[in-house]
Amino acid sequence: MKTVANLTPPTPEELAAGLALAQKSIDRGIPAISWDLFVSEFGVIYGYDDDKKLLQAKDVKGDGTLPYAKLGRGQVGELFVMTLDESLPVDRRSMLLGALRLIVRHARTREHELELPAFENGLAGYGAWIEAFRSGGVNEFGNAYNTAVVCDARAHAVKFLQELPARWSGDSAAERTVRELAAEAKTVFEALAKMLPSFPFPQGGTPNDPETAKQAIGLLSEAREAEEAGVAVLERMLETLKA
Repeated sequence: MKTVANLTPPTPEELAAGLALAQKSIDRGIPAISWDLFVSEFGVIYGYDDDKKLLQAKDVKGDGTLPYAKLGRGQVGELFVMTLDESLPVDRRSMLLGALRLIVRHARTREHELELPAFENGLAGYGAWIEAFRSGGVNEFGNAYNTAVVCDARAHAVKFLQELPARWSGDSAAERTVRELAAEAKTVFEALAKMLPSFPFPQGGTPNDPETAKQAIGLLSEAREAEEAGVAVLERMLETLKA
């Protein structure tokens, strides 16, 4: 992975390293994952032309060519390139352990170094989100975007938990525990999904309307409670696999 997370354009050396990483992966037939190609979202780089200094890339906004010099210099101005290494064999237990560690760390730990005190992730993010509604300072576009993205992530969390029992169908104590905990873990999808009609993306709705804000605070409080319980269950699952 090559990432420059300080919201500044990459140096020539960083750009060269990012391009080399992407090209190496593409030469192996595997696209590279990147950020802020045509829009500030994740996309893939699936080809390149060294003679014309062009990347072939695709994200939610478009599918086309991107000059080498524009990588990491899009709307946001930071470099992110990630590739997958086929040479690292990963077994089922290691994959679930890795996923659970990432989930728990994101839920419990502040993951950024930006000097933005109101910016939080994981469980603390709900408090910051609720406070924005209470203060009447919600950004319409940002709130609608956040609602859509977080709701989508939790919808995939539901699928992740639903698939675990089929993948862990053995008779060992660990397999049985994983199945039981997967069924027990709560998700926040239903509470967040109720917010989508009020805050359509990209229109935004009226988040600073007092009554709308009150309803959103109630739904976010419900979602936070469910996620706290769900994370606690996933931590128990993590400890089971570590043991």
